[in-house]
Amino acid sequence: MRETEKAGWKMGEYCDLVGFGRSKLYTLPLELQPKSVVVGARRVIIEPPSVYLARYAALQNERQAA
Repeated sequence: MRETEKAGWKMGEYCDLVGFGRSKLYTLPLELQPKSVVVGARRVIIEPPSVYLARYAALQNERQAA
């Protein structure tokens, strides 16, 4: 991993990057939510936006095919 890559994002920053609103991310089923950890009172997203969007699209396609 390069030093310039981020390891975590604040919720608002992440929402801007993926194009979803905060409430949308919180109300998604668990399997469609980005990987995150809670640090104190703050939730930190640890899944890179590009990885999350690819996983989200794959899960959506699976659901539509079923």
